[in-house]
Amino acid sequence: MTKAKRKSIPFVFILIGLFFLAGCDQRRNNEVVFEDFEAGDIKGGILVQASENSDASSFPDMNDEGMIAFGCGEGVLTSLCVIHANGSGHRVIDRAKNNTDNNWHPSINNDGTIVYVCETGENIYSLCLTDIDASNIKVLDRAASNAEAVWAPAMNNNGKIAYTCRAENLNQLCVINADGSGKQVLAEVGDVVAFPSINDEGVIVYECGTGGIASICNIHFDGTDERIVAPADGFDNQNTHPHINNEGWVAYECANNSLTELCVIHVDGTGEKVLDEASRLGEHRARPSINNSGLITYECATQRIISVCLVNVEGSNRQVLANASGSSDEKSFPMVNDDQTVAYLCETEAIDSLCVIRLINGD
Repeated sequence: MTKAKRKSIPFVFILIGLFFLAGCDQRRNNEVVFEDFEAGDIKGGILVQASENSDASSFPDMNDEGMIAFGCGEGVLTSLCVIHANGSGHRVIDRAKNNTDNNWHPSINNDGTIVYVCETGENIYSLCLTDIDASNIKVLDRAASNAEAVWAPAMNNNGKIAYTCRAENLNQLCVINADGSGKQVLAEVGDVVAFPSINDEGVIVYECGTGGIASICNIHFDGTDERIVAPADGFDNQNTHPHINNEGWVAYECANNSLTELCVIHVDGTGEKVLDEASRLGEHRARPSINNSGLITYECATQRIISVCLVNVEGSNRQVLANASGSSDEKSFPMVNDDQTVAYLCETEAIDSLCVIRLINGD
């Protein structure tokens, strides 16, 4: 995959059809909900409407082609589903058969390969892989017990996978190829190894630490260049949930005296800055996603009500993208791709549906 060139982005974004497209109903503050989502034309709005908690969506991930993989509720079970950001192709890829066979937390690359957490026994979480046609579902790393569970896989466009793996209830960082080869443990560092992110160069960033204090660490897929990128200095100043792009920029949550803010740093340790500060409890900046142009989407809470915001890596053009009007209308888990489409969870009466917004560069 061609390495994207980072550039300063003069973003002047609008929501497609905000005032002009027929058939839309502005039921939420600063968010357009299209009554009839037209397949084949990315506009924005609710892709998958949940009517009750049993069919709620969870953990969306999206590739640069606009294909979204997510956990989809089916009664008390969670299956693996996909849908395109234009509303087409909605289907179940791996259906949960019983309450010990749930599937969630997917990562999808541009080839349409999906890696995800699959339950292979009661509370036993393994690593599975499939494609969007569900033609080759397989277990890549089977856990023998809950003490060996896997979690939070991330896969790049070259089929390199990083994930949290456990051995005797201790968290580790594992890697494996999409064809099942090359599995190895890269990091065995105490009790904090979580939420890896891997770019197309094979650079991995992840939460690392001991004593429950999380920093941001870096290691290459081949096990080289292991080091701390953004160190924490105590419980009230931890760094979590990193996400890396192909230019090596890492967006992450940075705690400042227990206030969670949005920070960015280059993987080489330069360029560290706070992009969005929190001034009081109840405000937090969380779960960032950064694309290869340097656009960052993230959760931004005010008075504990979560919306979705965006900013670029240089700190300019910050704005609220999907504004929550109350505690039963929150927006969360945003994911932005290189086509400048954002998928996220959007609550309707406190039930998580799947929403999408297409962004337009005004230049």
